[in-house]
Amino acid sequence: FCSPTRASIITGMFATKTNVTAFDVPMTTSHTTFVQRLKDEANYSTAVFGKWHLAGGHTVGYNNAMPQMVGFDIFKGNLDSAPTPGYWDHYYHVQDETTTDPAAKPANAPPPTRSLPDIAASTYAPIVRGADTIEYIASQAAQNPEKPWFVWLAFNLAHVSLPPLKYYHVPNADTMDDATKTEILGCGGVPGTYYNGTEGGCTAAQLMRAMTNAMDTVIGKVLDAVASIPSNTYVIFIGDNGT
Repeated sequence: FCSPTRASIITGMFATKTNVTAFDVPMTTSHTTFVQRLKDEANYSTAVFGKWHLAGGHTVGYNNAMPQMVGFDIFKGNLDSAPTPGYWDHYYHVQDETTTDPAAKPANAPPPTRSLPDIAASTYAPIVRGADTIEYIASQAAQNPEKPWFVWLAFNLAHVSLPPLKYYHVPNADTMDDATKTEILGCGGVPGTYYNGTEGGCTAAQLMRAMTNAMDTVIGKVLDAVASIPSNTYVIFIGDNGT
C-alpha cells in the first residue's frame, strides 16, 4: 500500500514502528522525519508537491501529520489518496509562508491552470504538480543559489482504478508520446477524459501505459529544469506501493 511505504520512507522506520499499516491509516507527528532534519540541521529549504495522504483523508478528517508539521516549508497538492474529486477538478491544498496554523486543513481551492514546456495549459493534476515543482526550483536558484533545497514530488499517476472506476483515464494528448497516443486513439480513448475501460475499447493495461507515459513526460520536464541550473542535485525515484 502507498501510505505505509511513504511513512517508512520519510521516517526511516518499518510500518510496525510508524503504525501506518494500511493506506487509510494516518501518520502521527511523534516521529522525526528526514525532511525535518534536513531543514533543522542542514539549513535546507523544503517543499512537497502532489499527493500527501499521510494526515488522514476526507472520510476521517485531517488531524495528523500535515506537511508543515513534519518539516516541509511549502505544500501544494492534494491531501487525499487520489486527486479529489478528479484529475482535472482536484482540490488544490496549500500550506506556505501565509499558513498560520500548520495543523489546520487548507481550503478546498480549485486547481490553477498551469503549463509546461511544449505542453498546453491545463488543470490536469500531473501538469500542475510538475509546473509547481519547476517554479519552486527556479525560485530557489534565483533567490539563494547557495542554499540547498529538497523537493518531494508525488504523483498519483499511474494509479489502479477503484470504485467508481474513474481514476483510469486518458491523459492529455500532449503528455503522451506518439506511439502511446496512437495506441490509445486506436482503442477508442479520448485524450483528456475519463475512460474506465469497462465498456470495451481500451483495456486497463492500455490505460495504465498511457498514464505511466504521461507521468514520464512530466518527470522529463522537471529533470530538464534541474539540468538547466547550476546545481549538484541528487534525483531519487521511488514507487509508493510497497517498493
